[in-house]
Amino acid sequence: MKQFEIPLGYKYLKTIDLLKDKKAAIIINVLSIIITIILIVIGAIISFYIVDEFQVGLKDVLLFIGAIVIYIILHEAVHGIWFRIFSGRWGNFGYKGIYFYAGSKAFYTKREYIIIGLAPIILFGIIFLLLNIFLPPKYFIFFYLLQVLNISGGAGDLYVAYLMKKLPRGAVFRDHGIRIEIYVPEVG
Repeated sequence: MKQFEIPLGYKYLKTIDLLKDKKAAIIINVLSIIITIILIVIGAIISFYIVDEFQVGLKDVLLFIGAIVIYIILHEAVHGIWFRIFSGRWGNFGYKGIYFYAGSKAFYTKREYIIIGLAPIILFGIIFLLLNIFLPPKYFIFFYLLQVLNISGGAGDLYVAYLMKKLPRGAVFRDHGIRIEIYVPEVG
């Protein structure tokens, strides 16, 4: 059973707070912008070759906004499902500052935490890729832009996964949504 109290023999190392850490916020936003620009350029090149005609009406814009809302909810739900898989309890969900989030009071290993963080990007990345491959070209831009949102919007998850890989072996994490506490084994 997953622990919900600080594990014995562990000490607090640090907290990553995505709202208070200005450096992290800048890195995440710059990463998101770079990913967006690269993917938009790639998508424009691909769509030039496969999309015969491109028209956007009010209905299309409203449909896309609805798709974004549904995607954000499903993205956080995937985090929550993995929290439940690893801890036996559902996480908590919310919105703070510029971030939608899922959090949990349980402690997770590095491996578990990286899976939790990257699962939505990978799952929806595959889904949107398959939709772009198998649906008619007229739907390409719609699902490609959702893919751009998936990857660039996951910049915070990618950044946190990168930081997790650099932490000492045996580190455990508690994710409060936008604030992550890190604990490491006490030495000696």
